[in-house]
Amino acid sequence: MTWPLEHIAIAADLCDAGWRTHQIAAELNRRFGTAYTKNAVLGLGTRRGWAWEHGIEARRQRAAAEGRAIRRSAPRPVRRFRAPCDPPLAPPRPRSMLDPAEIPVPQRRQLLELRNTHCRFPYGDVGTPGFFFCGAAGADFAAGIAYCPAHCATAFAPPRR
Repeated sequence: MTWPLEHIAIAADLCDAGWRTHQIAAELNRRFGTAYTKNAVLGLGTRRGWAWEHGIEARRQRAAAEGRAIRRSAPRPVRRFRAPCDPPLAPPRPRSMLDPAEIPVPQRRQLLELRNTHCRFPYGDVGTPGFFFCGAAGADFAAGIAYCPAHCATAFAPPRR
């Protein structure tokens, strides 16, 4: 993109006045009817070596020159992982439930046997005779919960750190 010299001069003046990139883009767009973005202004300034004075170092220097301290903001809260299903009503079964031998045979379901409340946690390889779904009660497929509470806790476990 080629910038007209008049736009560059005004952007440079606004940068020297301490304007932020999004403010410079908005002002140029207002004056000239253009569609510059903050990233376009940032690229122009970076290529021309402009000093952006709205970073933390600039704030610290201005505060030191004025004889005041920078106010520290409160730490941001840590985001917690939230599973897309309701918490289980009963405590989840142990991880051994992932072993196909732990699933009772009468509970196992084939694809065409699944109903709204059946767990759709798969076991085995698709297309092999031993493939089946868990079939335990507790799912609500219509509401977007495809697994029983135990498999929901396994499938949507928070990431380990």
